[in-house]
Amino acid sequence: MKFIFLKSGDYLEFEPNNTPIATAWFTSIFSKKMNMSYFAKGSHCIEQRNQTIKELNNSIDVVNQFATNMNLPQIMFDKINGLDQSWLNAAHKKWVKYTDELKYIVNGDLTQRDHPYFVKAWSNINDHIHNLEGYYSLYFTNTKGATLDDVKVDIRPEDCEYSMHDLILRFDNLGKHQHDQWATNSEVDEETSNYKTISARFEYTYNPVAPKGMLAIPEYADWCNKNNLQVLPPWIILGNFKKNRWEVRQLLHQHLSQGLEVGFE
Repeated sequence: MKFIFLKSGDYLEFEPNNTPIATAWFTSIFSKKMNMSYFAKGSHCIEQRNQTIKELNNSIDVVNQFATNMNLPQIMFDKINGLDQSWLNAAHKKWVKYTDELKYIVNGDLTQRDHPYFVKAWSNINDHIHNLEGYYSLYFTNTKGATLDDVKVDIRPEDCEYSMHDLILRFDNLGKHQHDQWATNSEVDEETSNYKTISARFEYTYNPVAPKGMLAIPEYADWCNKNNLQVLPPWIILGNFKKNRWEVRQLLHQHLSQGLEVGFE
């Protein structure tokens, strides 16, 4: 399957999950001809990252000018273009190296007195790198409808995961998912996992500290067993991209910065 960026026509190869819920979800959006009618929302994530990239490159300009004036070419940086994890890794290693080896220059008393703008820009490079490497999430709504009323399948524990990654489907209900009830110390009652509809909306999530394949927290499993509930994870995984997660994040950000319309083919 192709996940298509409608503005450019480029796409990412996508592998749908071979589960009843994922199969029924994709069958429904294709049969209703909703597959090419998605629009990214929550674009503040895109805007925030682009602003951080701009500020990072501005800091690099200040550092490079200082390096030129002081004949310190080793502390000069190339500029970043998009969410390039390879650049972020290399730049951070360089920043750490010279923060240690040239500490009396980059953070020395004389530099702080005479070149405070440089000291601030040098520190900002590290801060901006870490900001760009963090959690990244967008959701996609369908212009032809909010729910898929013809999806009538049981959601099984093996169809879900405890980590949010690639494309996910939230449980759409009038109450709380049981995992949320456990997390908030709520009683099991009529609102527990009270699912009424399946959403046509889906989400993309990059979570660097929660890789796919995570196991249930033992306390949650114990709580489910005591309440005679299946140990049901909170996220339905629709499928996975074939590229690695760093490339996917970079390409999604690059293309969605140009246009928010996407589809499946």
